[in-house]
Amino acid sequence: MLMVFAAPAYSEAIQIYNCTFEGDATDVDVHDMAKKWVAAAKTLPGGKNLQVAIRYPVAASVDDIDFKFVVVIPTFADWGAFTDAYDASKLQEIDDQLFKIANCGESSVWEGVFVK
Repeated sequence: MLMVFAAPAYSEAIQIYNCTFEGDATDVDVHDMAKKWVAAAKTLPGGKNLQVAIRYPVAASVDDIDFKFVVVIPTFADWGAFTDAYDASKLQEIDDQLFKIANCGESSVWEGVFVK
């Protein structure tokens, strides 16, 4: 029985940003910018299998946020390679554009494990 719990678990790195719209920005603006962000992020080391989700609250108790910008990378090794490559990349330029339509300054990093 202990071998079941000792088996390595599949886990992924997840960064969740709490965001608010800036000015007259809309969800369409954020979605369009997110597409550009994902395309650039996938070119970085570790970003090939990166996924992004935008989560809008429907029936949730959230304080002062309009949406969550969720970045998922399959492994923490890929996460490390991605974050190491980020500073020297053009992704920062896209972040600057994103920040004009959304303030996503607060984030947290999570480990995600699938239950099967």
